[in-house]
Amino acid sequence: MKHLRSASLLLLLALLPLLTGCEKTEKDTYLYIYALSNTGYLDADGEQLSITVYASATLTVTVSDSWLSLVSTSSDSDGYTYYAFTIEANTSDSQRTATITFSGDGLTAKVNVTQYAAGEGDSEDESE
Repeated sequence: MKHLRSASLLLLLALLPLLTGCEKTEKDTYLYIYALSNTGYLDADGEQLSITVYASATLTVTVSDSWLSLVSTSSDSDGYTYYAFTIEANTSDSQRTATITFSGDGLTAKVNVTQYAAGEGDSEDESE
């Protein structure tokens, strides 16, 4: 009888990793660019850009050029994170482009932004 209990215990211990392995659930991962405050070209005079992101992880944000910089982040209880960027005025006669990269939890999303050249764009369109 004692050997039978020992054998049952050994069998249970041998099956335990299999039983607990079945209970493991995979974590959902997601990264969505939910909203942009400006979906066209940025004004040459400089402005602020807001991006709303919905993600399963805390994100790392990188910006490819110094004329565009992250100034603040905030989150709400629904899981949305709001990123505010400032854009310096473009005084050159050429448009410029930068990329904002959001990454975390093995996912990456990129937002390309283009800014009008000096004297080009929204201000010029309003005077016509």
